[in-house]
Amino acid sequence: MPLTKEYLVSLNIEEDKITAILDELQNEVEKTAELSQKLAIKEKEIEEMKTQADAQYRRHLLKENLRKSGYSDSASRLIANKSDFANRLMTDSDGKPTNINDVISAIQADADFGCFTPKIENLSHSPATPPTNTGEGWTKEKIMSVKNTAERQALIAENPRIFGI
Repeated sequence: MPLTKEYLVSLNIEEDKITAILDELQNEVEKTAELSQKLAIKEKEIEEMKTQADAQYRRHLLKENLRKSGYSDSASRLIANKSDFANRLMTDSDGKPTNINDVISAIQADADFGCFTPKIENLSHSPATPPTNTGEGWTKEKIMSVKNTAERQALIAENPRIFGI
């Protein structure tokens, strides 16, 4: 049964006590409404914080996966922080990216970030052959015969294996 003035009168409660009870009840209702508003504001702030934390986590995931794909640290940081590609990243229940290859393909196709695309080529060639020695080269005696001290020291620095350095 609702707590009304008529109900309290039917219980034979004095008029001044009824007024005090109803005033106290009104104060409690106002406090509850105020607390409810504060709670709604805090819940909204918590949701915003969760959204920011999720966006930061997605940027971190994108940076790490771009580095693994061959992008430099600065390029991966720039792409993750200055684009919406991190928002496109989907994660599974463990927080691991599920569509990273699609996101990287989109980055490579994007005109603004295409310059950061690492050039990965399938190289199937034989190792380079070293250049052949066409001159006599320097010997210890030739270097020691140079009169200019600065030139001689420069030649020794250029040919340390001759002197066992």
